[in-house]
Amino acid sequence: MKTLNDYTLLYFDLTLSPQGSSTLRLPYSGANNNLNVDNSTDGVNWSNDQGTWNSNWGVAGTPDVNNHFWLTWVDYADTQIRIGTYN
Repeated sequence: MKTLNDYTLLYFDLTLSPQGSSTLRLPYSGANNNLNVDNSTDGVNWSNDQGTWNSNWGVAGTPDVNNHFWLTWVDYADTQIRIGTYN
């Protein structure tokens, strides 16, 4: 088992989601209180995209039929539920 050594994780609200035929996405709230999305095409090597959206828990993501990756999260600044696309 390969482990991802990404120490920005603050709360354990992980959802691993496939997108298309060759991409895995792992959205989560990081220690920086921002929504992060880790990406991999092989499940071994991961890139970390640390976003600027406020988030400290409750992140989920899923692709739609047009291959857009949708994210839902709670904005910690105003405790509002947010919905947006990653790509």
